[in-house]
Amino acid sequence: AVMKAGLAKFLSMESLSALAVWTAPPREGEKGWEVQSWMALKSQPKGIWRIATQGTARTPQISGRLPKRGRTYVWGSGRDPARLYQDILDELSRDLPPDQMGWVRAGIGAAEGKVGISFANDLLPSLSDEWCFVSEPGNGAGVGTDANARPTKTAFFIMLRDPRRFEDLVSQKLAPQLKLKAVDLKGARAWSMGEGGRATSLVVSGGMAILTSNPTWALNTGGSPDKAWKMLSEYRDKACILAVADPSRPSGPADVLMKLECQCGSEGIFVKGRFPGQAPGWFKWGHGCDRSQDQGDDDKGAI
Repeated sequence: AVMKAGLAKFLSMESLSALAVWTAPPREGEKGWEVQSWMALKSQPKGIWRIATQGTARTPQISGRLPKRGRTYVWGSGRDPARLYQDILDELSRDLPPDQMGWVRAGIGAAEGKVGISFANDLLPSLSDEWCFVSEPGNGAGVGTDANARPTKTAFFIMLRDPRRFEDLVSQKLAPQLKLKAVDLKGARAWSMGEGGRATSLVVSGGMAILTSNPTWALNTGGSPDKAWKMLSEYRDKACILAVADPSRPSGPADVLMKLECQCGSEGIFVKGRFPGQAPGWFKWGHGCDRSQDQGDDDKGAI
């Protein structure tokens, strides 16, 4: 179906030169598996791969303005949203037949007409290239009638290049068209959509736009930081995407943070990750790779 839609050129699989994956068990004194993957590109990548290589690296600037009690943080930067949008449309125009590209533009036009704004000229130029998704898991709220149940809290943050312009777009265009309700929130402008526990709020505060299920939590940057937030705030290497999470296994002393980085460049895409847990049984020191020797012996650490 993808090929018939004319997207084969956009995917440009011939741009890939090589793919390599390395895994490494914990060294002495360390915890967690390391995984690295290198996807090499040819000298002149095309389609989606050419677009991916144009990202620039940045260090997180937003971390000090995020809720500290989140469990998972996914941060990204490196591509201007307006430029990325135009690059994708230009690439699709080169790869898709004119009639199919006409369907794409018609769909975009219908969406823009519904909200009364231009994505390319109004919305995207007001956004910056740095964003972060944060979540804090609850304990099953909404199921049954447990009064102590806590819902999962989530928030998507994006830095604004032009906060006043974005705020005007929301109040004058998006809010009336999408029937967003104004919310009284101290120190910020906010609108909500949906009812009760399913409501989602759009908040403009401190040069950021925030989509969240819990505005009070999203704007609360106080308290003691947990491990995932601390790792994000101390991150000093360059990256296009960084994800860190505290695993939900407090009883496991060998657990470590999960961390995933993605760096994009003209020569290829490099992904490296560190994942919690001890090494699988057949890679443990002195056990070799033959699982048949581990049958019936719990001390061998067979999976």
